[in-house]
Amino acid sequence: MYDCARALKREERYDLVQWDKRGDIEASDDERDIHAFLMVEKSTPVGAASFSWVTREECGDSGWCMNFVWVADSWRKKGMLSKRWAGWVAKYAPLSVEHPLSDAMESFLDKNGGACNYP
Repeated sequence: MYDCARALKREERYDLVQWDKRGDIEASDDERDIHAFLMVEKSTPVGAASFSWVTREECGDSGWCMNFVWVADSWRKKGMLSKRWAGWVAKYAPLSVEHPLSDAMESFLDKNGGACNYP
């Protein structure tokens, strides 16, 4: 997970890596659960995604948030996210997606309209 998060940081020029090298994320008061998925195709790791339960005190709401999703260059535009998306939305609804979003993720979400709430 750390290597995938590090690749996402490098590619998107983020300020920090969104997954700790030790394999855990520093828990804060607004997170009560964290789920991470390694996407595998034919025994090959092709990407990763992370979700966390968050409480949004400013609106008195709580729910699941996708912290990040990353797919290896050679596996992009091959449906890796599309084939998993409906299952993730069903499991984590209502789902929000943490910003900033890449152009590719914005396009993906536009094509899958209404599947997410945006924080």
